[in-house]
Amino acid sequence: MADAARDQRVQAQILYELGSTQYAMGRADDAKGFLIRAHRMRANLGDGEIRSPRWIARTLEMLGQAAEEQGHVSRASRFYKTSLEQYELINLRDAERVRQRLRKLAE
Repeated sequence: MADAARDQRVQAQILYELGSTQYAMGRADDAKGFLIRAHRMRANLGDGEIRSPRWIARTLEMLGQAAEEQGHVSRASRFYKTSLEQYELINLRDAERVRQRLRKLAE
């Protein structure tokens, strides 16, 4: 069971990296597909380090960036807010970065 969870974590990480790469290349729509799959896979893992709240928050933040890039302001805001809720529990520096994204989005 532990090996299956590790394999799923690795697959989710690969999907995340593919999404990040697509986003960096200006392909937000392609990035979104990879990031959604990565998020779902990782969120469905059990508790603990394998599930990683920070990783889930980062993936949600990336989904927000992809939505923002595509002009989907309300969707981006929802992703950022959900990401912020996670970050506020674990990392205040990351939480502030997402707050800045939300402020910029509201301008």
